[in-house]
Amino acid sequence: MFFHNPKVGGTSVRATIEHLHDDPEVFWGTDKATPEVQLDRAHLGIDEFAQHYPALWDRVQGYAMFCLYRDPLGRFFSSLAEYSKLHGAVDTRFAGAAARKSTLMAMIEKLQSYGQAEAVMDHYDLRHFRPQWVYWSSEGSEALEMTALPVTRIDALFEAIAARSGQPLTPATRNRGDQLELPGALAPLAASRSVKALANRLPGIGAVKSALRGRFTSKAKPSDRFDLSPEETREVQAFVDRFYARDLALWPAASGA
Repeated sequence: MFFHNPKVGGTSVRATIEHLHDDPEVFWGTDKATPEVQLDRAHLGIDEFAQHYPALWDRVQGYAMFCLYRDPLGRFFSSLAEYSKLHGAVDTRFAGAAARKSTLMAMIEKLQSYGQAEAVMDHYDLRHFRPQWVYWSSEGSEALEMTALPVTRIDALFEAIAARSGQPLTPATRNRGDQLELPGALAPLAASRSVKALANRLPGIGAVKSALRGRFTSKAKPSDRFDLSPEETREVQAFVDRFYARDLALWPAASGA
């Protein structure tokens, strides 16, 4: 059983093991947990799964469980890119440095109003900023056979699942989240959600996107693309450490697959 920690390779894992899914329940999209809360079915933590799907949770007791995790700072920047792609006025994957930095600082201010990551779990638009510990740790179930691996060891995860299932796996790559350094006027156009929405209707746009990725994908780390001063870099790191304090306190010990 795989728990999908957002922005940690989970979409690629799902695509790789999709043929092993043996329950009619499809864990994607949303559901109404309460009239006020929109449940993110794709990224359920352990205790959320047990709470909202108790019958299925009872059936999977004794199953081997897996999840991936990632350094909080890198994941935060990936979460910001995903949020800006889906909900923001500016897509940071394509925007210029000034627009990227402005978007980053605005998001930090927004998240600071919640205190820590646990407080955003019921906010669907902030789903990619959820804490990571909920995917490897449980407050209600102590006897879990959970293997938590860093995303750098995703191949070991596939090997472990293949060994458990008795079926070979062919790794798939999905939702790469490439950062592009586009020239001239292309950058603000690509960064605009409204322009992209129009462009996506054009025939052959998939081939155009592939060509742009092939030529203009940035080699820089996401954190290096925001033109941050050393002091700003320290401030961002300090925010991430505060916001994900429980992740860091419960960080998994190195485990084999």
